[in-house]
Amino acid sequence: CPGSASCNFGTLLAEISDACAAQALALGDAGKFAFLAKGALTVGANVVISSGRVGSVGAMTSVDPINGATTEGAVVDMEKAYDAIAGIAEGKEVGIENSMADGLTFSPGVYKTELALNVVADAKITLSGSATDVFVFKVTAATFGARASIVLTGGALAKNVYWHVAVVGALFVGASAVLSGTFLVEGAATVGEGAQLTGRILSGAAITVGAAARITIDA
Repeated sequence: CPGSASCNFGTLLAEISDACAAQALALGDAGKFAFLAKGALTVGANVVISSGRVGSVGAMTSVDPINGATTEGAVVDMEKAYDAIAGIAEGKEVGIENSMADGLTFSPGVYKTELALNVVADAKITLSGSATDVFVFKVTAATFGARASIVLTGGALAKNVYWHVAVVGALFVGASAVLSGTFLVEGAATVGEGAQLTGRILSGAAITVGAAARITIDA
């Protein structure tokens, strides 16, 4: 879909059609996972996975019993989705500052910073749109400070929010942060103690999940 006449991202970044989103952002079997790691997966105590599978190509370690799912096919689909999102509106994204403070609001569209994204502690970032609107954020690394939050308004859904963390960049989610969306991370991902996520983390490396974190898939 990227580059087709039906999806002119260059002139209409704020509107991404359902057909284009479905084609370009399909997750395949990877979408069934809450946590999917191409490396190791380490899960702390009292982590709640309300929905979604958990799996890793590397070793899986968990304080509490956890049922690991086979990753066959899912990792391939994860990598396809990662590449597809990288190509959306390439060169025509809306530029954003790499440091996000409290009070920012984003409308649907494709956003990018060439630097590592830093959402400061306690910041509330709002994504405002309808149930069919799509948000894509392309960054080289991402840090969400303690208690930072991503708030969806106007009917926007977590399943239509994508965070593309590239160039072997890492994802760090601070303690008690509350986030939404699918994180496709080329590097490692760390989820802090007590953090909450509606969505999924799909990593090309390792994932470490702190104690008492909670995750559920918005399918």
